[in-house]
Amino acid sequence: MNNFCPKCCSNSFTEKKEFRKINVRGCIIEYNDLFNICDDCNYEFDSENNPDLLKDTVYPLYRKYNNYMTPEQFIKLKRKFQITNSLLCKKLNLVSKELLSFEKGCLQTKKLDEVLKNFFYNIGEY
Repeated sequence: MNNFCPKCCSNSFTEKKEFRKINVRGCIIEYNDLFNICDDCNYEFDSENNPDLLKDTVYPLYRKYNNYMTPEQFIKLKRKFQITNSLLCKKLNLVSKELLSFEKGCLQTKKLDEVLKNFFYNIGEY
C-alpha cells in the first residue's frame, strides 16, 4: 500500500504505534493507532498494516460503548431468519444503501440501530 512517503516519495520511514483519542459523534474513543513517519520529511501517513482504522478499530469500539448492533450480528440474524435487505427496507421503511453500508462496516445511525434491534426483538431474537 504505502511503500513510500506520499509527500516526498522517500522509501525510508518508521512505523509507529501510539495511543490516541478521536471524537466520533460526540463520543471520545481511545484506540491504538499504527502509522508511518517519513524519516526524511517527518510526514505522518497510514501504515499498510492498518488500512482502515475507522472501520476496523474505531467503529467497533464506538458500537461497544453505545451497545450498538454489529454488522456481523445483523448479517447473522438476517441469515437465521432468511430476511433480505429488500424485505427489511419495505417493512421498516429503510433505504437499501443504508443497510448495505452498515453491512460493510460503516457506522449506523442511532435510529437505524434502534429500528433493527426492535425488529429482531419483535420476532424473538434480540
